Amino acid sequence: MKKTRDIIVLGPNSFSFLNFRYDFLYELKKKYNVYVVGDIENFHIKKLKKLGVKFFNTKMNNSKIEIIKDIFIFFKILKLIIKVKPKIIISYTIKSNLIGGFLSYFFFKKIYFFSFITGLGNIYLSCKESSIKKKIFFLLYRLILKKYALIFFQNKDDLKLFKINRIINNNSKLNYVTGVNTKNIKPLKHPRGINFLMISRIIKNKGVFEYLLAANLIKKKYKNVNFYFAGKFDNSSYALNKNKFYNLLKNKINYLGWKTNIKDAIKKCNIVVLPSYREGLPRSVLEGMAMEKAILVSNVAGCRELVKKNYNGFFVKARNYKSLIGGMKKFISNKKKISSFGKRSRMLAIKKFDSKKIAKEIIKNIEKCVAYQA
Repeated sequence: MKKTRDIIVLGPNSFSFLNFRYDFLYELKKKYNVYVVGDIENFHIKKLKKLGVKFFNTKMNNSKIEIIKDIFIFFKILKLIIKVKPKIIISYTIKSNLIGGFLSYFFFKKIYFFSFITGLGNIYLSCKESSIKKKIFFLLYRLILKKYALIFFQNKDDLKLFKINRIINNNSKLNYVTGVNTKNIKPLKHPRGINFLMISRIIKNKGVFEYLLAANLIKKKYKNVNFYFAGKFDNSSYALNKNKFYNLLKNKINYLGWKTNIKDAIKKCNIVVLPSYREGLPRSVLEGMAMEKAILVSNVAGCRELVKKNYNGFFVKARNYKSLIGGMKKFISNKKKISSFGKRSRMLAIKKFDSKKIAKEIIKNIEKCVAYQA
């Protein structure tokens, strides 16, 4: 098939393109010439070339706003767009959506803009403490999404929030954009006993403190229950204090560090835990589901999509280590449920969250929107 159109995908970095958007980019490049634009690491270049996409390195810092540098990056991307003349631009994550939003005011008559709201992130959670910050947050999103042809939301809570605050009109769709390749990620031999695992960046809003505290208290009574944590420290202002983190490990929690292949961590457990304060659609939990793990998550946006209560897991209250302990005890006192919940998790992952199916559905909706608006 002859590729007649160019598409630019604005994202945070090459790690994200290869780990979270691989199947989407793979399906996309069957029909289009695809350019990925973000912070491209040298050791990812070979994989991007093998995937068959072109790349443009912005060297953008996605953890914070750097006004002068970001303005310079904006004009670099603007220059690329003028050169490539893409038919479609897709952006995801807050900073990329911000840049895409400003670009849409220049090119909205010539280019179709699409956005993935993959989660509202730490910025929104910090804004909740201040009504002024919250108003600014919603105003900014209202401005940057105004010219977008279609906005994809991963969970009902984010979509509802944007509608209530009049950020979007009818240019939105509830459609998962994060999934897991259930053919590549399969169940492995499960470990004996009860083994809990949390995977995340070491930041407050993921519920790391609550997990470590709950694990310490459970270990006092249940010596044979094992706890694992995999993740790395974040350079942002949301990072957990290092001394506090290591003090809470207390030789009772197995710290696995950062794993590039997360399957190596998941195979050690039979229950994946995420007591986060808010999510888009957590990939670590999806991978656990694909590997037949039972799930224990907060009853918050993003996590609600992944668990059917008493089917493949349990909900706990966010910011509440006592509730988390209660959830853990449900598994400890009902060991037989761990295996049955795990099998159901994989069934759910195959049915609703297979990344190949999701990729094809997104492309179909994008093309339908372009055809309608042409």
